Amino acid sequence: MASFACTGSAALGSSAQGVVTKRRRQSSNVMDRSLPGRTRVDPAKSSPFLSSPVVRANNGDRVRSRKSGRSTLQVCNSAAAADFPVPAEQEEPTISEFDAAANVAKAVMGAGCFSLPYAFATGGLVLSTITMALGSLLCLYTISMMCRAEDKIVKSKSPEEAKEILRSYTKIIATSVGPKGGKVAEVLLLMCCLGVCSAYMVFIAGTVETVLVPPVVTSPALTSLTQNQLILPLLVLMIPLTFISLAGLSFISVMGNVSVVAGMSFVAYYALSLPANPAIAAPLFNIGAFSDFFGPIAFLFFVHFTFPSISSSMTDRTKFLSAAKKGFAFATVVCALFGIVGAIGFGTIVNSNVIAMLQGAVLVTGVKLLLCVNLLFTFPIIATGAFVVIEGYFKDAGIKVSSLGSKAIRAAFVIMAATCAVSIPSFGKLIGYVGGVACTVCTLVFPPLMLLKSADKGELAKWEWISAKLIILLGLALVAFTLFG
Repeated sequence: MASFACTGSAALGSSAQGVVTKRRRQSSNVMDRSLPGRTRVDPAKSSPFLSSPVVRANNGDRVRSRKSGRSTLQVCNSAAAADFPVPAEQEEPTISEFDAAANVAKAVMGAGCFSLPYAFATGGLVLSTITMALGSLLCLYTISMMCRAEDKIVKSKSPEEAKEILRSYTKIIATSVGPKGGKVAEVLLLMCCLGVCSAYMVFIAGTVETVLVPPVVTSPALTSLTQNQLILPLLVLMIPLTFISLAGLSFISVMGNVSVVAGMSFVAYYALSLPANPAIAAPLFNIGAFSDFFGPIAFLFFVHFTFPSISSSMTDRTKFLSAAKKGFAFATVVCALFGIVGAIGFGTIVNSNVIAMLQGAVLVTGVKLLLCVNLLFTFPIIATGAFVVIEGYFKDAGIKVSSLGSKAIRAAFVIMAATCAVSIPSFGKLIGYVGGVACTVCTLVFPPLMLLKSADKGELAKWEWISAKLIILLGLALVAFTLFG
C-alpha cells in the first residue's frame, strides 16, 4: 500500500487555462510515442510552453520510467484528488503502463480516504462496499468512452495540437463537446478547488482541536479553542502561502506519501485494537443515508479530470485503459478494507475526519501534526488551480492582472474558502458535496457526452448510444440526490 497511496484528496487536472509547463528542449528530433500514427516532432518548431500535467491533490511526485531512468515531476493533489492546473516540468512521455497504474491508484487514494470509515459507518458496510465496487466499474467504462473521444482528437488534429489538448481535461471537453462545455468544466473545476480547500481547512482545524487538549496542552486559552475559531489563525498562515512559488513547495512529495500512509496505518491499527461495542455497531445497509456516504466515495474515485495528465505522459497512451483497470482494482480493494475496518472499529460515532478519533500516544499526535502540515503546504497547490482559471477570465476580457491584483484575488479566494469551512464545518460533508456534484458531472456526464458528440454518424452501436444516455441521466440524478436527497 505504501508504494501507491501517496496523494491527497482531490486534485483537478485542468486544462489549460493559461497553465504553463516548461519542457526541456531536446537537441534532436524525438519520437512522439504518445500519439498513435504520429512519428516525429521537431522540438524546435513546438512551443516549450504547454499545459501543465497534474495528478491529484496532495503532493508532488516524481514518476520514474523504468526504461529510460528519467523522471517527470507531476504535481498531485486528490477530488483528487485532487487534479489541479498547476505549473509542472514535463519531459517527453516516459512512464510505463505499470507507472501509469500506480499514478491512477495515487489519484484515487489520498486525504479523502480519512472520510471512508464515516461513509461506511453511515451507509452500511455491505451497501457502501457494493457502491464503491459498482462505482469503480462505472468509472472504467466512462474512461473507455473518454479514450475513444481522445482518439478522435488524435486523428483530427496536428500532432502538436493533439498533444497539447490531450494533456488538459477541459481542453478535451472544449474540443469534443464545444466551447460552452469547456466553460462549464472550468466552473466545475473552480467548485472542486474551492470545496477541497475548504475541506482542508476543516481537516486541519478539526485535527488541531483534538491536539490542543491535556496533557499535550494545558493552557485554558488554547484548550478552549473550537474548530471554527482555529480557522482565523489558519487564514493568517494560508494567505501568505498562496503568494509563494510552487517550486518552493516540492518537498511535500515525500512528506505527503509518509503522512497519508502513516495516518491510514495508524487508523487501521487503532480501530482493530478497540473493543467491540454492539450499541454503536455500523449497519449493513442504510439506503436512507445515500447522500451522506456516496459523496465521499465519489470524491475519491470520480477523478477523470486527473487522467489526461497521466495518459499523455505514457510511452504508449493506448495502454492507459489497461493501466486504469489495474490502478482502480488496487485502490478499490485497499479503500474498501480501510473503510470497513474503520467503520467496524469506531462504529456509528466515527468522525467524518477519522484522524480526529485517534487519541493517546505522542506518536499519534505526531502523525496528526504531520498530516496537518502536509495539507497546509498542499493548500496553495490546490488553490493555484482556481487562480489560473480566475486570472484567465480577466485575460480573456482584456484586463491585465497586476502583481497586487493577483495577490488580492488569492486572498479573496482563501477568505471565501474559510467562509465555506465555517458554514459547513464537516470534512465529510464538504468533500461529499464536491464528489457528489462536481466530480460526478466530470465522470458520469462529460465522458459519455464526449463520445456522443465526437462519434461519426452510425459509428456507435445502438446499445452504446443508449448506455451513454443512461449514464448521463444517472450522473444528473446522483447530483440531484446529493443536493436534495
